[in-house]
Amino acid sequence: LAMKSLPRGSEEVFVQRRAVLRSFEAAFPELLDKGECLSLACQLPLAHGYEQGAERPLKRLLLEVSKRLRAQGLEPAELPALPALLQRLGLLDHELFQDFCDEVARSWQELSTSELTMLFRNTEDYRLLHGTKGSALSHL
Repeated sequence: LAMKSLPRGSEEVFVQRRAVLRSFEAAFPELLDKGECLSLACQLPLAHGYEQGAERPLKRLLLEVSKRLRAQGLEPAELPALPALLQRLGLLDHELFQDFCDEVARSWQELSTSELTMLFRNTEDYRLLHGTKGSALSHL
């Protein structure tokens, strides 16, 4: 919020953005455990590039999400936000999406009606298209 009041492109904006991203990077393992990480990641200032500071935390987050999907699973509350984050980042990874679909199949009953609705809407908006499995939503 304080960043919005600063002049666009000012050094203070860059410093605050880097501080927010460093803080997020340090906290995301705990946030993933609580089911609060991916929706927060969708709200972060994610300008790319070294000077913006977003590349490293995002790579680490996606690696951790991928690892958790394959090993222990994600908290069900994280599932609705994952397609939205992938869409925002422009990441079209079929293996990661398949792991996501497998996790949804395992834990969809733990989601509330509103979480399921958000999951379907975010997946519908995700622009992943598989040659044989169709759109992201039809694959899910």
